[in-house]
Formats: sequence, C-alpha cells, structure tokens
Amino acid sequence: MLDRFGLVIPRLAGSGTDIRVEALRSLAALQIGLDLLALKEFSAHDNTPDGPEIPLLFPMLSRAFRWFARGNKELKPDDARALLRAIDSALCAENGEPTTRQKRQLALIGLRRTLFPNAHAFSSGEVVR
Repeated sequence: MLDRFGLVIPRLAGSGTDIRVEALRSLAALQIGLDLLALKEFSAHDNTPDGPEIPLLFPMLSRAFRWFARGNKELKPDDARALLRAIDSALCAENGEPTTRQKRQLALIGLRRTLFPNAHAFSSGEVVR
C-alpha cells in the first residue's frame, strides 16, 4: 500500500489540488485499509467464533466505503451513529484468546479514530447492545 501512496503523491502535486488535504485523506484511507486487513486476519485465524459484532460490522463498513467512493465527505448521520455503535459493540466483545482479542481491539480502535476523529472517547458503559 505504501508503494501506491508513493505513486499518488507526484500526481497530486501536478493536479492543482491541495496536496495537504489529499495526503491526509490518503493516509486515513491507508490506516483504514490496514485496520480492515488486521480485522479480517484475526477473524480468519482465531479459533473461537466471532460474536455477532464483527460479522455485522463488515457489511456496514462496506456500505460506508461505497458512500465515500461516490465522493461524499461524510456519512449520513444515522449511518454514522449506527457504524460508531457497531464498532463500540465490537470493542466490548469478550470472545477470543487474550492476544487475538487485544489485536482485534487495536484494529477497531484504529477504525474508530480514523472514521470518527471527533467522536467522544470510547466507554464500554455507554454501548447500547
């Protein structure tokens, strides 16, 4: 992924767009991609079954990325609240061995911070299940 980012930077410089804004968006997309790959990997290699949180999260993320791919800058408020709630519910999941659970939680925290940088701090006591 980093090699592709390196290919995009020179094109951005010549395109007349604000390279700082585009670079930040590209870095955010890279972070999201890495977190999604980590979640998929942990889901595939964990011997314990995922709770309902992770399998429900992937289709929601897919819809969100299709929305962004259409040129939208932000999710619809209802979709954003639902996705944030789904990420928070997945963060509260207690299944899996401790090492895998911790890595999964780090990926979820990365998604939460990148997709919702202005959201309130996570608190397991506020999660509606």
